[in-house]
Amino acid sequence: MQDDAAAGARRPARWMGEAAMEIDADRLGRTLAALGRADDPRGFATAGARAIAALFDAPRAVLSLRGTDGGESRFIAWPGWCAETYRRQVRSHDPIRAWLDDSRPGTSPVVRLSDLVPGHGLQRAPYFETLLRPTGARHVLTLAIRQGGRIAAALSLVRNQDAPDFSTEDRSLAAALVPALEMSYALAHRRPQATAQPFTAREAEIARLVADGATNKAIARRLGLSPETVKNHLRAVFAKAGVANRTALCAWMLSRGP
Repeated sequence: MQDDAAAGARRPARWMGEAAMEIDADRLGRTLAALGRADDPRGFATAGARAIAALFDAPRAVLSLRGTDGGESRFIAWPGWCAETYRRQVRSHDPIRAWLDDSRPGTSPVVRLSDLVPGHGLQRAPYFETLLRPTGARHVLTLAIRQGGRIAAALSLVRNQDAPDFSTEDRSLAAALVPALEMSYALAHRRPQATAQPFTAREAEIARLVADGATNKAIARRLGLSPETVKNHLRAVFAKAGVANRTALCAWMLSRGP
């Protein structure tokens, strides 16, 4: 006989319509609460990526803001080199980006990487060899965020090679969460952003590297500066952006995307 307390902690999420899966009600509640608190772009960047990734046991995520110039992607909990490698070597043949480009209203807002590149085809793809294999990543579940009939952003949840792929139940849960994610995105971007003082060219360069996950030492080596000089530039960046730390700067940088 099952423990009644344990059984009560997990209950069918009937509000999901056809998503006939069970989910820890407390975890789901925390995720929805986090989305509800995302009342500015910084809050959306943090809550949307981290809370939903945690709900799906995905240790990392990519939040992409799409625009006419190709948009901008932020890699959350990835090695610092990944964002630049993606821009330079992967983005042009990213199967998820191609799916987002071809997606039309009425189609599913959720897709798995294994749906796009099934079987052993993934292991032969440059996308896998350049970005996923070196980082230990393997499985991707992407949620498209529509605004005004177009895809404005996309959240990709990523599991490692030693974890199982996202299941059909995961897909159903993700699809059920998309409306909440879209509402959070709309509310977060409704408020006008505070006008920040413009960065110098060097400050902007350092801010981008921090957002990509680079440490002060790594930035110093890359730019040929002393760590103390990088630290001084970073103080100026924090002051101009109105943030207190690197995490807040990353969220602020994401909110400035197209």
